[in-house]
Amino acid sequence: MELRRVDVDTLGKLLLERAGLKLAADGEFGLSMALRGRMQTLGMFASAQYLNYVQGPDQDAELHRLLPLVTVGKTDFFRDQRQFDALQRRVLPESLERARRERRQLHLWSAACATGEEPYSLAMVAVECGALVSEVNLRATDINGEAIFEAQRGVFGHRKLRPVSPERMEHFFISEGEDAARVSPEIRKMVKFGVANLAEGGYEVPEGGYDIIFCRNVLIYFDATTMVRTLERIYDSLRPGAYLALGYSESLYRIFGRFELAEVEGAFFYRKPAGTKVVAPERPKTPPMVPRLDIRTRVTAKFPVLQLEPPDRPRPLLESRPPTPAPIPAPVVVTPNLPHRLARSVDLIERGQFLEALDLLRAMLVAEPESLIGWISLGNLLSVLRRFPEAFAAYERALQVEPLSAEARLFWGIAQVEASHPREAVEELGKALFLDADMALAHYYSGRAAEALGDATFARRAYRNCLTICQSGRPERPFLAHYPDLPKDPDVLGRAAQYALGAMR
Repeated sequence: MELRRVDVDTLGKLLLERAGLKLAADGEFGLSMALRGRMQTLGMFASAQYLNYVQGPDQDAELHRLLPLVTVGKTDFFRDQRQFDALQRRVLPESLERARRERRQLHLWSAACATGEEPYSLAMVAVECGALVSEVNLRATDINGEAIFEAQRGVFGHRKLRPVSPERMEHFFISEGEDAARVSPEIRKMVKFGVANLAEGGYEVPEGGYDIIFCRNVLIYFDATTMVRTLERIYDSLRPGAYLALGYSESLYRIFGRFELAEVEGAFFYRKPAGTKVVAPERPKTPPMVPRLDIRTRVTAKFPVLQLEPPDRPRPLLESRPPTPAPIPAPVVVTPNLPHRLARSVDLIERGQFLEALDLLRAMLVAEPESLIGWISLGNLLSVLRRFPEAFAAYERALQVEPLSAEARLFWGIAQVEASHPREAVEELGKALFLDADMALAHYYSGRAAEALGDATFARRAYRNCLTICQSGRPERPFLAHYPDLPKDPDVLGRAAQYALGAMR
């Protein structure tokens, strides 16, 4: 087959224009493979021939056949266990109780469900929370019709079923021989599958809206205009007070400000504020549309103060091996125009007078108890002094001042690594990356924590993410606080990630 680079680029632009699909930096290879697959099916031998065909009368139908081959339909049962734990403990029971109180069904939607693992997981959790089949309206959609066909069959190999506990296997699956099992009729009956393209809209919305929507690892494929337009439709499809679950690496910060960000049982969800209305989305006649949303550069929702442990309660020390020594990562740049007392304490720290700096910081916080930068800097200094329980209390206090502080989560995670608490470190650093996915330092320390836990796959991914950000050429934004134990060379972090990857090989 003859594939010309110019035809692949033109096809990528066409997907962006017609479907809002934004290819990643390394997405050209995947698009070329998808193009080869469609050309082989159609009996074509030149990419120019396919390009003429896809721009002809059958354009929309052919693009719909091509799209599933370009996107990655990876999914697992109970993927992101923290979200499913929060769903089972709080989100779903509260939503079910509300639906019963209002004498209606509980409405759930798994958008981009791939081969069905996610909606079946939702159905199992709903049953475990006491829901009857008749009480739940669970819809599952995907752009890939072949994936929907497989999802409806409900048959999965044992490799796919590894995340399912033995108890759930016994209650919710029927053996299909030695190598596979089928989802039970009760669970399959709860899920209604269908084909839908989130970028185009036109999907079904129940009266009053959905209570919970799972739309994970989908928005990463859209350009900014399509992402905002899709989020508007999802927002309009939710019942007031309802929840939206996104993927681990997806954040709406500085993209879409109409949701509230809610932390539930250690997991993040987006919530539609109460008092808003539900609007059934209509299929746009001429995509792409100009978004109606005025995108703001800050989060406009009001957030409740988190319920935190008393600051003097030390966290338990996990029984785990300490993190593998690694090169010291890159610097944290102190924010210009520091408050006078903080600037003096930074100067004392740089001269090695840590205890004097500690006294000055504490005096500052007595006078300015709502100083976010002061609490984070205090936590950082205490961490360097290895007074970890006090450091953790300082970070907790910082999060009482500002629950959405990415820096507080970042430095708390670093302190957890230094304190040999890798599990807590992964949790805090994951929250930091949810709030700001471009923090290379958070990716690097996530890799160190994952190594300490023996999770080589996660560690490699974290180090590669760190390296990608370091090599992107984007300047590191100044962090809101001072960390005294990091060097000044901005290239060190990238080299540290390279060394860590090399050592793991």
